[in-house]
Amino acid sequence: MNNIEYGNLKVDTVLAVHGQQPVPLAEVVAAIERQVRNTQAFCRRGADAQFFQPRCLFTTAGSCRRRRTNA
Repeated sequence: MNNIEYGNLKVDTVLAVHGQQPVPLAEVVAAIERQVRNTQAFCRRGADAQFFQPRCLFTTAGSCRRRRTNA
């Protein structure tokens, strides 16, 4: 998304490298947002059960973020 904003590009559809057909950009963004919410819920459920997943950090703000590793 940064490249689109940086280049001030007008993008309507996206064709993934291994995609079979173009997909509207709004649909791609919605899918990513849904995946982020699901990941946050997963991390929250794990933290509530005191089961902490590697690379999943539960913050005091109630959100989950992925830790970047060099592995």
